[in-house]
Amino acid sequence: MTSQQQADELLREWQERRAHRIAPQCRSDTKGGKINHGGAIIRSAEPGFVLFVYLVALREELRVRAKSLPRYVERNPRNGRLSFRVDRGARIPLPSDPTSPQFRAAYSRALVEAAATESDADDWSELERFHAAQRVERARGVAR
Repeated sequence: MTSQQQADELLREWQERRAHRIAPQCRSDTKGGKINHGGAIIRSAEPGFVLFVYLVALREELRVRAKSLPRYVERNPRNGRLSFRVDRGARIPLPSDPTSPQFRAAYSRALVEAAATESDADDWSELERFHAAQRVERARGVAR
C-alpha cells in the first residue's frame, strides 16, 4: 500500500469511529456527519441537546406567532415574513419587527395606498342610501 492509500484508510476508519459516537437519532437527520439547524452546523451532538435546540426554536416560533398583528397584516408561515394584504390584493412586504418605527411607517403607507386604490364598486354605502331614500318615500306615500 502506498502512503496515500494508508492515509485514506486511516481517515475512513476515523470517520467510522466518529460516526458511531453520534447518536443514532441525530445521524439519521445528518448529512455528511453534520447537523444543520437554522444555519448553525453542529458536528456532533447528544440526543438531549438536539431535543433542547429543537424545543427552544419551537418556543421562539410559537412566541412570535402569538403576537397579535395589525389588521390586514399576514405572517408567512414558511419564513415568518410579514406582508400587508387587503382581501385578495397584492402583498406588500413589511419589516419583520411589528414594534419598530419602520414597520409603523410602512404599515401607514400601505394603508394609505390601499385606501387610494380601493374601488367604490364594492362599497355598500351608496346602496344603503338608495334603500333609505326609498323607505322615506314609501313612508311619505303611506302618510298622505
